[in-house]
Amino acid sequence: MIVAANSPTIRVISAEDFGVRLLLGHEATVVCVAVSPDGSFAASGCRGGWVRIWSLRRMQCIAAAQGHDGSVAAISWTSRVAPFARGDRASHWIISAGADGSVKRWDVFEPIAHEDDVSSLASSEPQLSEIDCVASEPAHSKGINAVSVSPNDRVIAVAS
Repeated sequence: MIVAANSPTIRVISAEDFGVRLLLGHEATVVCVAVSPDGSFAASGCRGGWVRIWSLRRMQCIAAAQGHDGSVAAISWTSRVAPFARGDRASHWIISAGADGSVKRWDVFEPIAHEDDVSSLASSEPQLSEIDCVASEPAHSKGINAVSVSPNDRVIAVAS
């Protein structure tokens, strides 16, 4: 279970023993969080307009970008890996929505060292991903509070 509760800290709670581990990196209150379909990554958004990508294996922030004017109020992963790659790195899509009324699509390129590479996990340096905002659309005149992506990734639903 992942909990964002009115602070910059995200809590990852083990379903097995209820042990708590912390994801630290946001400076503003975290408003939304979503787990990737394979459970390896989390995406979060905060009141400062930042989107962060976290490795749940390493418990580290691996990418961050600011793109919204104001709070990122909702975030969602698409179901599938995007149909293109940069070198040997696959791309995932994240959809974010915010207080500025916009919906953004982010391409998140996996780190060069893959998460299942034991030697890269032993390193103290995080393996950084790339995150690029590749599409932005004004969707509402007011802030958006929810976003959902259909299982086939063809429909994005937002609510204000």
